[in-house]
Amino acid sequence: MRNALLALLAIATAYAAPPESAPLFFAENRGQLPDTVRYMAQGSGMVAYFSPSAIHFREAAASLRMQFVGGNPDVRVEGVTGFLP
Repeated sequence: MRNALLALLAIATAYAAPPESAPLFFAENRGQLPDTVRYMAQGSGMVAYFSPSAIHFREAAASLRMQFVGGNPDVRVEGVTGFLP
């Protein structure tokens, strides 16, 4: 599941802005976002919010929310370091 989410995020980022834009970065929510958001990714004009039940992509005038219907509501969302080269 984690690989699919990273691939989706990479595709969304690639289409959001030209390659010379700012790099993609992830941040853990430490009170700067609503409590339901665990992590945020931002780069190339796109922002993604990760929660245990959904991912919300936002880019300028467009927004996409993907919910995990039938998923485990108690899932633990974790950040991983060293996953990508």
